[in-house]
Amino acid sequence: MPQKTQYEQESLFSYKNESYREFVKKFGHHRQRYPHSDVLLTNCIKQEMDLIQGHLLGDGSIFVTGKDCNRDATFNFVTKHEDYAQWIINNTESFAACKLQVGDNYDKRTDKSYHRVSFRSPSNNLFTELRNKWYPDGKKIVPQDLVLTKDLILRWYVDDGNWHDKGIYFNTQGFDPESTDFLRSELSKFLVMKVTIQKHSGDLYRLFIPLRGTGSGVSSTNNNTEKFFEVIGKCPVSCFSHKWGKI
Repeated sequence: MPQKTQYEQESLFSYKNESYREFVKKFGHHRQRYPHSDVLLTNCIKQEMDLIQGHLLGDGSIFVTGKDCNRDATFNFVTKHEDYAQWIINNTESFAACKLQVGDNYDKRTDKSYHRVSFRSPSNNLFTELRNKWYPDGKKIVPQDLVLTKDLILRWYVDDGNWHDKGIYFNTQGFDPESTDFLRSELSKFLVMKVTIQKHSGDLYRLFIPLRGTGSGVSSTNNNTEKFFEVIGKCPVSCFSHKWGKI
């Protein structure tokens, strides 16, 4: 079996001396669709982590319910698009047992009701490990060993990205400056294109990929928007087709 990276060792790979059945029981993957081959299992788990952490950069959160600090954590996701939430459940093994909660929430501040779709996972060790990495002091940060992948960026973009004639935005306003700068650097390296930090309002900042520019100081006629969508692929659900602009 290939040697695992430090990133992998620190997340799910404490299962290395356990049987497949023990792993499935420990991490709560009840449908047991993962291949039994060690190499294929490793790849499947790594991809699963990419999907979950893509949503942690976006609209997902992890918390411990109740006052018992020894309880395992659960994953929570909120959106206003029912078809998108169902797509996530259907295409993410860790959420396979989740059921949608659909309703309208009244906001006293705006005196308006908002459509709300959410799901919450069963608690398990996987989310407890991720909670410790992403919320070391109770506030969400971006772990400095996070590795960006195509699958991770796709989920992140659908959750918290926007298309504009001028380029692509990632709404990172909820993260601290260190996390935002880390994401800027890693996204730029992964995409091999210019990524900047733009002030949004007050002390809030977001990432921006300009339509043109390499970040090397050399003018470019390349269309970064087209290249970005070539990397992450097609829009997975029609309710977010506007995020793919005129492509």
